[in-house]
Amino acid sequence: MLKVEDINLTDWGFWRRPHDYRHEAFKALRWHPDLIRYEEPLVEIVEQGPGYYALTRHADVVEASRRPQDFCSGRGTISIPDMPGDLHEYFGSMINMDDPRHAKIRRIVSRAFSPRMIQRFEDKVESVAAELVEEIAAGHGTGDFVQDVAARLPLKIICDMMGIGEEKYGTVLDATNVILAGNDAEFLPTGSAEEMAMALLGAGESLKGLVEELGRRRRAEPTDDLTSALVNANIDGESLTDQELGSFFILLVVAGNETTRNAIAHGLDLFTRHPDQRALLVEDFDARMPRASRRSSGTCPRSSGCAAPRPATRR
Repeated sequence: MLKVEDINLTDWGFWRRPHDYRHEAFKALRWHPDLIRYEEPLVEIVEQGPGYYALTRHADVVEASRRPQDFCSGRGTISIPDMPGDLHEYFGSMINMDDPRHAKIRRIVSRAFSPRMIQRFEDKVESVAAELVEEIAAGHGTGDFVQDVAARLPLKIICDMMGIGEEKYGTVLDATNVILAGNDAEFLPTGSAEEMAMALLGAGESLKGLVEELGRRRRAEPTDDLTSALVNANIDGESLTDQELGSFFILLVVAGNETTRNAIAHGLDLFTRHPDQRALLVEDFDARMPRASRRSSGTCPRSSGCAAPRPATRR
């Protein structure tokens, strides 16, 4: 087993190590009797904070969840570096809130996601996926699977269910790429910290402005899309403000777009490198696909080598 003093979760090099190494590292952290504290990473646009504890045991995560006064989300976001005030305001979605505001937003959003709406989403995913496969099979596209399939599927699903027209797909995709760019020079300027912050703010403003305008139209003339359901949901006299709608949309489109894009791309990569597993699935697709879908979308046991929980910042 690795020694905990040799493990540095802040070092980007750690996350480039092989999966087996990282699995053993988190195993070592789980077995260590004390919580390990790490220095925060240096990020140009924010001041380096006091550090963070890596919570890798289930019991520790549960305990932190019960102590919002110590492990809060609303005073700087859920990422390890705290967001500056302007960025926090733009990206202050449900996951960056504490009760009672968090409970309010969750109640309103939950009302919009009715069983009927969820069923529509599921049907839409299947029809769009089939449409994309047919296009690729017919020889259309660039030949880049990520661009033609993995990125297009979640983008189209999210935009369609919100009621955002196809002419805005590019705007949404570009903004989400900037927000999730990290230090990637392909999407963020490599100049000063102020330029990076302005790029992030601009991306957030683009998404926020797009959905706020749509929300105002849907309040006046509701349709059957998710935006209409969100802006017209009312719990005990409370409904979403424009700011809350904008922040929720940023969370939805950023988290839903990037994670699904990576899951699809990595799925193809794994099936390509493990043809025996692809053959096993295809051999009895109808019987095996439901179980494969549940496994890929749910949590997996510790022994399987899943990524450990996100480290938390103690306040």
